[in-house]
Amino acid sequence: IGSRSEWYPYFQILPKFEPLPMFWSKANRNVLKGTELQKILQSDEQLMQEDWEEIVAPFIEEHSDALPWGEMTFLSFKQCASLTASRAFTVDSYHGMAMVPFADMFNHRTDGEHVHLEADPDDTDEESGSETEDSAIDEPADVSADEAAGDSADGSGDEAAGDSADEAADVSASEEEPQGEERDKELEEGSAQADGNEDSKDTLSMICVRAAKVGDELFNTFGRHSNGTLIHRYGFAEPCNELVTVQIERVMVDEALSKYLRRLGTPPKQCAALVREAAIRLQEPWADDDDYSFEIGPDGTMDKELEMVIRYSIASKVEKGKWKENGKKKSPLRDMSDDELLDSPGTCDILLELVTKRLSDFPKGASDHDRGLWRDMMTQGVTGGACPAGGGCVGRAAAMLLRIQEKSVLEKACLKLESAKAKMSDGKRHRSPSTGGSVSKQKCGGAQTGKAMKLSRR
Repeated sequence: IGSRSEWYPYFQILPKFEPLPMFWSKANRNVLKGTELQKILQSDEQLMQEDWEEIVAPFIEEHSDALPWGEMTFLSFKQCASLTASRAFTVDSYHGMAMVPFADMFNHRTDGEHVHLEADPDDTDEESGSETEDSAIDEPADVSADEAAGDSADGSGDEAAGDSADEAADVSASEEEPQGEERDKELEEGSAQADGNEDSKDTLSMICVRAAKVGDELFNTFGRHSNGTLIHRYGFAEPCNELVTVQIERVMVDEALSKYLRRLGTPPKQCAALVREAAIRLQEPWADDDDYSFEIGPDGTMDKELEMVIRYSIASKVEKGKWKENGKKKSPLRDMSDDELLDSPGTCDILLELVTKRLSDFPKGASDHDRGLWRDMMTQGVTGGACPAGGGCVGRAAAMLLRIQEKSVLEKACLKLESAKAKMSDGKRHRSPSTGGSVSKQKCGGAQTGKAMKLSRR
């Protein structure tokens, strides 16, 4: 409806689209091969096409008098979707998701933001202005701080140094903010004003949560997300972002268990639906969810649910009988440590096979080679686009960074599993010296071990 919209001035300052991966060149998207994001992008186009054909196009046709059909295409729909995906956030329970002028001007920094945008606390129980997705941080980011600091000459490496500047601020946040009775009095006065204002539901407050020097860029947070999610929704990645995980799909676990048990002579019929049977016995809520995935943590730690499922599935009838008769409502497997769960013939073998198979999805080559390519991209400015104002990397460099980090998670998992397997083998030799034998070294897809997000639909 053009200039007739009350939001017309806001639309004029928005870019035509955000350079999200769905607009990347084929060459840049190929760098994502093997990553979690590659799988998501493969389904995005189909889902958006369905939304266009089933919802958007019929709506435009129905209102053709107000919405000129000739200006509305599937491409323009995707461009609009990129703006909402990268800028909209949950305001509160009353307004839901929305694009908010001015509020979307802030860039993102993981665990280093200066401001939070918050609605009236009566309207929501959740923090506004950011999405919450908690993840544990167990290891430093695979790309070192030194590498991140040398991102590029245009300032994209300032992110790592920003935290030091914050900590060295002349005036701390605690000194600037009112304390005790003074603060309580201001809050009461603000609350009284809000109660008398009918428009208070339509306001957001910008709350300072970290000190900043004069002239510093102020950062918001879009939530605690992995680089895969940041690339998918916002088009950039952070070199120092430590939130990275890799998924193991349930169907892969079914296949690996069946393959292992068939090698031991188990009839094929008994190998079917093993994961579902184990999940039911372990009282897992995802027993009938065929699309469920298990997660490998940033430090290579395997999902305990996956370890329990495999441990239960390959256990003998006698062992299962003991667990069943222990009289506890909760399976005793839940009380086992990772070492205890892995201390069984076959468990490490199956997990190593899963990790090896997942690593084989990535292009062949050592991780050190990928790190070298990424550093060259950043120092030479071959990133696939202009670096975001807040730092980080985009395009091909962002894709390479994600590939490095996810491969590193899998390589760390290999090291942990190989260590557990060696420990179990050493224990057996101590118990039975006559057995002899050596520990088999299973290389994860030829990888060198050492250093180690769908667009919202409707």
